[in-house]
Amino acid sequence: SWYATISSPKSNVVLENMLALTSILCLQTRATKGFLILSIFFFLFIIPIERVAARETSLHPRSLSGGISAREQLRRRGSF
Repeated sequence: SWYATISSPKSNVVLENMLALTSILCLQTRATKGFLILSIFFFLFIIPIERVAARETSLHPRSLSGGISAREQLRRRGSF
């Protein structure tokens, strides 16, 4: 049964990706290591934060009719 799991097409893709990542990690240039670290950082932190922000802005949209513009606020305070 474990052989059937390993030989499935989906697990082959996972294994190929793991082999590709292993081959990248074996390279010893600083540029490759930097690119890999920045890519991992981007995929682990930036993309999830952006998705949370997009979800929150769709849940709580700003109403355009409420409030006054920044220019109007400055004009009323006499700072404009």
